Amino acid sequence: MEMKFVQITVTLSFLISSYGATKRTWWKHDLTYGIFLKSFMDSNGDGIGDFKGLISKLDYIVHIGIKTIWLTPFYSSPQADGGYDISDFYGIDPIYGTMEDFEEFMKEMKKRDLNLVMDLVINHSSDEHEWFEKSVNRIEPYTNYYVWVDPKRYDRNGNPIPPNNWSSVFNLETPSSAWTWNEKRKQFYLHQFHAKQPDFNLRNEQLKTELKNMIKFWLDKGVAAFRLDATEFLMEDPLLRDDIDAESITKVIQGEEETETPRLHHADTFKFLHELRMFFRQYDHENKKQRETAGFSEVYATINTKMRYYGTKSAPVMHYPYNYLLTMLRKYLDAEQMMQFLN
Repeated sequence: MEMKFVQITVTLSFLISSYGATKRTWWKHDLTYGIFLKSFMDSNGDGIGDFKGLISKLDYIVHIGIKTIWLTPFYSSPQADGGYDISDFYGIDPIYGTMEDFEEFMKEMKKRDLNLVMDLVINHSSDEHEWFEKSVNRIEPYTNYYVWVDPKRYDRNGNPIPPNNWSSVFNLETPSSAWTWNEKRKQFYLHQFHAKQPDFNLRNEQLKTELKNMIKFWLDKGVAAFRLDATEFLMEDPLLRDDIDAESITKVIQGEEETETPRLHHADTFKFLHELRMFFRQYDHENKKQRETAGFSEVYATINTKMRYYGTKSAPVMHYPYNYLLTMLRKYLDAEQMMQFLN
């Protein structure tokens, strides 16, 4: 999900990252530089930042004390949502360079002992992804890789009616349905963001295996950690119950209100994230990694809900959720408000 991006993400979010910490680990203490690759450094004069441009600035990044770089998505994408609509999870979008450029970037990162945090977008793909196109045509094993639902009923003119009142959060100011009808498949597909970003069905075991294979591909390239996009939307209520009213759901999504909703922070989301955390741990063990693979979750929520994303000692979830409530300090710049956001 594209958002206004603050380049330096030392961030006050990290203030809560050492909650319960008992020993020093890189992801708790490193100074992190968040980079929107598209606008960072252009190497060829086309007006778009790229990997070669980023490589040329690595010495500067080291000079200012940075240890970790977080990059926004650079996967192949039609760019309907700033690269968060991915058409190939294994590809580098040509606007940023080639896979060889990325591998050179990782080589230069390693020389300088820098870590890369990569955006991991597994709530959805682009509707131009091969998996979605095969799902539309009910080609196995892709038939149920996405959330497909029959219409609730048809109106008097024969138009299909969406299964519930869920709205897309792509534009909260002018909400529209989170369901789009596919004439070929004769079903609605869920898209909690742009209509070109169909939601994955993360209850499908084959899909989860595919996604883990993709994650392993990038870990093998040297990625140190993942920032999970749109974490709170990963798993929805399987009964597809109606949501609360639009005004209330906006407050919940923005972390301003603690309200139960059928599609945010579902219990199955935490189970899936725990499974992912165990996958990271297994990868580290099998590859004898010296630095722990970490997962950070994008969550807009009250502190009580946010704390659930840490999990427990026996069932850990993510390493930490970003405290995006702190971005609200632009509106409420006082110590009392900060304390509220941290408690």
